[in-house]
Amino acid sequence: MGIRLEAVGEILRVRAPKGTLTAEIQHRLKQNKSSLLSLLRPTGEPELYGLTLGDLEEIAGADWPEVRDDPKQLQAFAHMVATRRLRERGEVPTHYTTITVCAGCGPVWLWPGAPDRVMACPWCFNRLAGRPIPRPTNQHTAIT
Repeated sequence: MGIRLEAVGEILRVRAPKGTLTAEIQHRLKQNKSSLLSLLRPTGEPELYGLTLGDLEEIAGADWPEVRDDPKQLQAFAHMVATRRLRERGEVPTHYTTITVCAGCGPVWLWPGAPDRVMACPWCFNRLAGRPIPRPTNQHTAIT
């Protein structure tokens, strides 16, 4: 059916082609939310979000010794780099689940807890560089 599920903290993020997310499917997703979140969450080693240690070392530069020996810092750094790369490609990072209105970009996706309106946002870099900015649509929803 083309429905895509992602775990974002305690939120089950659902992306579906128009018309496929029926009331019945939404009800079943809500009923099984905790089981689905458990299946979708990564376990074990720090998640490097598709980046190699070599990639991260190159990007961190002189700060690499501080990052490489701390699994929490390594994971946070990899998450930040992967998030930036997604934005640069015009893709919405999975943890961007809040719709915000930026004074420069208009409606955009940001992280939970972001204000309803901002003067500038991370997508402004895309706007200034002529890269795409994905727009929230009615095809996106979050099961909270």
